[in-house]
Amino acid sequence: MAGFDVNSIAKGVMGSMTPALGLSSAQTPGVTSAVTDFLTKKSDIIGLQKTDPTKYASQFGSLFGGLKSKLGGVLTAAQMTKFLGMKPKANDVANVMSNLFY
Repeated sequence: MAGFDVNSIAKGVMGSMTPALGLSSAQTPGVTSAVTDFLTKKSDIIGLQKTDPTKYASQFGSLFGGLKSKLGGVLTAAQMTKFLGMKPKANDVANVMSNLFY
């Protein structure tokens, strides 16, 4: 989708997550891979946000579950809790983290 640049969004997300979660150099490649994979898959369904919000919500839920599962294999429990706490209260285009949660 136009305006949804997976690589630049992933870079921004990692720029937020790395210091916030205190990612180690060993964790960073796994987290980057999980985030990039999630955003790539999200880019395939993002058009549904406008055309079929119910279908989008269903497919997004499945994608987000996969992201959480992958991150759960890389992050500590405390980091996972911090990650989930980074969810913006609303879908805010100015907050790069919105791309992972909405």
